[in-house]
Amino acid sequence: MEWIKIFGVLFIVLMLASIVSVSSTVIGEDFEDEHKHEEDDEVEVEIEIDGEDEEDTRIIVREPMEFKDMLTLVYNVKNLTMPLLEWSIEHNVTLAKVVVRLAESFLEKAINTSNANETRAKAYAMVAAIIYGHAPVTAYPVLAKTMEENIEANATLSKDVILAVYNKALELRSLLEEAKERAQELNITVPSQVEALESIGDGLLNTSLALINESYVQLAFKYSVKGYHTYVRAYSILVKSVFVTGLRLGVEPDEPITHRIYAKKIKKEVVEEMLEKMPGWLRERVRERIMRGEIKSWTDLKHVIRLEIEEHKEVMKNRSIKVASNVIVGLITYIAYHSPDDEVSSAIWTWLENHGLVAGRGPVKTIRMGELKQYIENLVLDISNASDALGIELIFKVVEEIENEIEIDIGVEVDISDILEHYIEKHGT
Repeated sequence: MEWIKIFGVLFIVLMLASIVSVSSTVIGEDFEDEHKHEEDDEVEVEIEIDGEDEEDTRIIVREPMEFKDMLTLVYNVKNLTMPLLEWSIEHNVTLAKVVVRLAESFLEKAINTSNANETRAKAYAMVAAIIYGHAPVTAYPVLAKTMEENIEANATLSKDVILAVYNKALELRSLLEEAKERAQELNITVPSQVEALESIGDGLLNTSLALINESYVQLAFKYSVKGYHTYVRAYSILVKSVFVTGLRLGVEPDEPITHRIYAKKIKKEVVEEMLEKMPGWLRERVRERIMRGEIKSWTDLKHVIRLEIEEHKEVMKNRSIKVASNVIVGLITYIAYHSPDDEVSSAIWTWLENHGLVAGRGPVKTIRMGELKQYIENLVLDISNASDALGIELIFKVVEEIENEIEIDIGVEVDISDILEHYIEKHGT
């Protein structure tokens, strides 16, 4: 199906920008034993692609993972995240449904492809793990729906709203406890940061309850939401610890998982062997720079690799923005001309007219496609820059913003997210 191709691009971006890129982390090996007595011509190289150099960073690069290890990683992430995803689905969170459906699809592809093409199967498995790993973010729509269902007609806070958030936070805490138990059953060490954040969340909720009793409604609301957010952070770190353990990254789970490259005491003669370990796009760029004389030392190599990966990340980000823009433009056009829901279609036309994106009037009116594409591209870029969202998360954030604009412009609430899911399944673009 065509939509798989789209999400292939989107999740490549996710791998580069959100979690970890398997293809770009392994470019060196531990040659310490082989060369431990040859000190004269040895150089220690340490490269960290995240804008900062830390002398104490030590990451031993492993051999590429076997498919069975990658599959174990997927199932471990799935075991920790499915209860949360099912909870979000019970609250009718569309993003959670999409995460489960796509993750299951890629996991099935990984299994079915493993005998014929193990490299591709490992890529599918990694994508499935990353998709499951986005489960914690689905807790936020649950919070939004809880507040929306309990807030009063005049949009004022009440004790009922705060108690609803408080109780929902307790449900989330219970899911976190369940995930911790599952992690221990899978021999995954629960990071101390998870326990610390959970304790902070407990304190925030207890404070919220005390403030409710003292009728400090707004302050109580603030603390209850902070408590909820703290539990989400704890859950995120717990999920990230599965990746840290499974991929043997050698970093703390609360650290950003960046593209770190480490080669320990490697002689200059093994540069070519290191290059062979690089992903193809990076290897060719580095070789070109060596031929042009731009790389004459390990310091030059370190600098060039950092620049090349940053440029590559920017290219992938721009590609993700372009794909997201095309999906949103296609969705808007589909709703305007083909949606069976007249109310949503009418709201979209009104929104388009309010933004000067319609030509003509009455039955002969048409969408100004050039202007619409430019408007959506600007909107996608703004949201991507403001939130660092990419891939499927970016698409849903843009749809949410359009829903908000429609509500503000014409006072009508519309649910485009559900239409988006069906649109992607049917059209893919």
